[in-house]
Amino acid sequence: MVQALVLERPWNKYTSGSLANLKPRVSFVFHTEAANVQLTVGADAALKLLLTDIPRQTIVHPRYGYPGYGKWSRNADRVLIYDHKATAGELLSSVEGIQGRPLLIICWPGNPVENENLMTSESLTALSVRFDVVIDATYLSIYTETFVDLCRQAQHHGLLVVFSLSKAVGIPAARLGGIVGDPNKLKSQKEVEKFRWDLFQSAVAECAFSEAGIQILSAHAGRLGELASKIRIALHNAGMQTYAGSGNNFVSVPLHGKNVAHFPSSHFQGKLYPDLNLMRLDCNNHNLELIRAMPQASPPGADMVLS
Repeated sequence: MVQALVLERPWNKYTSGSLANLKPRVSFVFHTEAANVQLTVGADAALKLLLTDIPRQTIVHPRYGYPGYGKWSRNADRVLIYDHKATAGELLSSVEGIQGRPLLIICWPGNPVENENLMTSESLTALSVRFDVVIDATYLSIYTETFVDLCRQAQHHGLLVVFSLSKAVGIPAARLGGIVGDPNKLKSQKEVEKFRWDLFQSAVAECAFSEAGIQILSAHAGRLGELASKIRIALHNAGMQTYAGSGNNFVSVPLHGKNVAHFPSSHFQGKLYPDLNLMRLDCNNHNLELIRAMPQASPPGADMVLS
């Protein structure tokens, strides 16, 4: 995939250091205005900007997600941490009596478990009235209709969406990310404008948002989604449960009941969360083959998917 992208770029042409030609193409893919796209050096730089560089009195973030939530929230006067099963009503109650607009981070589709209770239109409408809402969508491929729909919701509800181009392209080391949403909500254009991509980063991005690049990466996102579905089906066929809402590059598996006999295992590729009693499996053919080799169970029921 990376080789195909590289071949698409006319390397005898200069790249634009100002990214002026790139942002319109990014906004076209995201179905939003160019002014609503801010590009950063990796998604973590976007999160750091929102959590640290712009002063916040109160920050509310999930217990799990990206480790930077806690690290970059330390400068806030008040930090509230919520469980992934929290409802919009519970979050609104938690900030009663607090002055100003707290910053709320929602990790979607979750890492390693989702915040599905907060992602309904009704919840987002209620939350956006009281909070400055940031949706961390770094584990969601930008080449999916789900991401485009999220950008539409961002415009409708006045949200900010953090994305990762690096993960979608398959080159995490490229450090490509950004924010979609109303630029006025960032409150500090100077902080955003200080980020500049180097030649390599700009060239990768140009490849990714070329006409051919979009086709290549959209197809890749589709294949990855199909692989995630096959892994979930294989796990259920082995009588094992999974969490709903896992990203298209991982599947989260609770470690209880029959699951304990198979996870964690050094043979599987993924990440163990001991305090959550959960294994986040990478979506790849290696894990799929191992799961398919497990003893098969009777046809699973509807209770095989956990919320």
